[in-house]
Amino acid sequence: MKINVCLSFGTTLCKMITGLLFLAILSHAITNAEYSIIVTSLFFAQLLSVFVDGGINNEVLSLTKETLDNDTDEYQKLSMNGAVRLVVHLFFSFILSIYFILVDGWNAGWIFFLGYISGVLSSILETYSIKLKTEYKYIEDFVLNLFCSMFILLSSFFVYMFPQFLVLYLVFFRLIPLAIYRKPLHVFKMIKMIDYKMIKNNYIERKHYSIDSIATSINLQLDSFFLLLLFGREIYAYYQPLNRLYNSCIGLSSAVVSFAIPYAHLLTSKVKKVCFLVFSFSLSAIIISLLYCSFSRDVVMTFFGDKFSMDEKYIILFSVLIFVRYLCASFGSYLMISGEQKKRALINLTITILCIPLISISETYSDILMVIIGGQVFISCLYLLVFKKGAGYDK
Repeated sequence: MKINVCLSFGTTLCKMITGLLFLAILSHAITNAEYSIIVTSLFFAQLLSVFVDGGINNEVLSLTKETLDNDTDEYQKLSMNGAVRLVVHLFFSFILSIYFILVDGWNAGWIFFLGYISGVLSSILETYSIKLKTEYKYIEDFVLNLFCSMFILLSSFFVYMFPQFLVLYLVFFRLIPLAIYRKPLHVFKMIKMIDYKMIKNNYIERKHYSIDSIATSINLQLDSFFLLLLFGREIYAYYQPLNRLYNSCIGLSSAVVSFAIPYAHLLTSKVKKVCFLVFSFSLSAIIISLLYCSFSRDVVMTFFGDKFSMDEKYIILFSVLIFVRYLCASFGSYLMISGEQKKRALINLTITILCIPLISISETYSDILMVIIGGQVFISCLYLLVFKKGAGYDK
């Protein structure tokens, strides 16, 4: 168990560092306009994945062709799933790319399209990484991820030296990590087998979407979405290093989850469960938020340079937001393992919806972050009330 937790943390940390260095190298290799388009395309690829996957990774698209019965190899099903996701994302990418072509010209639309597809390929690769974890192949996943990270960084330096090959990097060099994992390349073979009518039926006839998962994913993207919507992609790119570093810190919570939830399941007392989860998440939050507050400025200055935001006010706000999100996750994790997913989903969705009007009238990015912090605190309080109501006299 402990070695798996360490490997999971190592894999997450490796992905975090690789993502930061990729954007850092790219910011020095291309123009600010091209950089803002690429980070915008990657954001939309991540945001729309919430709806393409229906809030549960791969569940909505689990049945995509009748000929793939229950006896079919799981990796073949996963490849079919990836093929469907790629095709659905192509639809969105064409629409958004046309918008960029109309507003900024063909070159901007082309770069956006390739950046979007690059983000989609990365999400498909992540699915196979998750699959290895479900098979307890943590060592294999760590080693493969390490090789992928090394290749991505080496190819990023190639683009730094030869920026004219940016287009080649965004797609071709993104295919090599798929080859390292080997099986994801089957995605392209499965495209010709897609049953497009069944895709439509999956979305229309599906009765149960994970509202909690969708609301959580949207809540995590609220600040970025409204920053982009209200202030434009240049301002969005300006805050991207601090925001990206913040998202990486939030991503480390997956390592905490892989450790805390299995141990919480072993405890029989509801009070002990929630106390253990709060302690685990809070301790991690304190360490991570303090590290963010202390070193994020140096990280941005060292790798990105001084053309991006390093305002102390935003560093503090992001540090506070990291802490409250981890605290909220601790109570949310308890409700999840206690079978209270519906109550958690209702609270999450309601507060997220209530935050949107307040965010939409925000005049600065700091106002947006403060609304989200307040929303997370309110969600945590409601989670706590649900716990107190259900715990009773349990000891």
